[in-house]
Amino acid sequence: MMQEPLEAISDQGRRPFARRRRVSALPGWRSPVWTLVLLAVVLLLLMLNLWGLRPFGYGSVDYEAFGDIATWSQGIGTVAAVIVALRTLQRQSNERLADIRRQEQRERTQVFCWMSFAVSDSNRDDDRAWYVCFNNVTPLPIAAWVLRVRDGSDEKVVGTLDVNVLEPIVPGFSRFRTGIRAGRLSEPVCELEFVDMAGYCWRRSSTGALAPIDRVVVRGQVAGLSPTAADGGS
Repeated sequence: MMQEPLEAISDQGRRPFARRRRVSALPGWRSPVWTLVLLAVVLLLLMLNLWGLRPFGYGSVDYEAFGDIATWSQGIGTVAAVIVALRTLQRQSNERLADIRRQEQRERTQVFCWMSFAVSDSNRDDDRAWYVCFNNVTPLPIAAWVLRVRDGSDEKVVGTLDVNVLEPIVPGFSRFRTGIRAGRLSEPVCELEFVDMAGYCWRRSSTGALAPIDRVVVRGQVAGLSPTAADGGS
């Protein structure tokens, strides 16, 4: 398989020692929670004079108007604790929703394909052929799909199969004989483009890699369009 050369970037000779990454003693001090807390403290200090409290100047403290210092300190701590708790709950909720979305996506896209070479007992040349295999782990058939078979040695497209030639990919394992000659492929690689049950389009390689795509085109006709692509084009 031909691959583009990768440039190797080396700092040898320019950086004799690896620069250590500085780690902050308080890794969360840049969070919005600390920003709100500091803002509240600044506003409190600016408004102390309105309540008759001058800790850095003249005058006396009007405790009837201002209240007890311990009570104010307790109140500030309570407000800060509530803000931190709400921020933590929000982060946990977002992480939970992200986990649910990833799980739903995994359940919708468990469709795999690969090529296998089979020889009959007669061992004749016309009985030897390449088969395309599907394993659909989703609960519903895949009704819109197109499969491109490439030879891994030169990346050329050897053949194309789609739902019009075969059938919807039913749940479970299925295998179909192709018209590809026995000696035509050396390292077959399949690329399956399909539409899942939620209407999203994907490309699954026989290596297992999964990537989102905008649309699935079967024989020049758009068989599926991802909602994200439809929203972007509108």
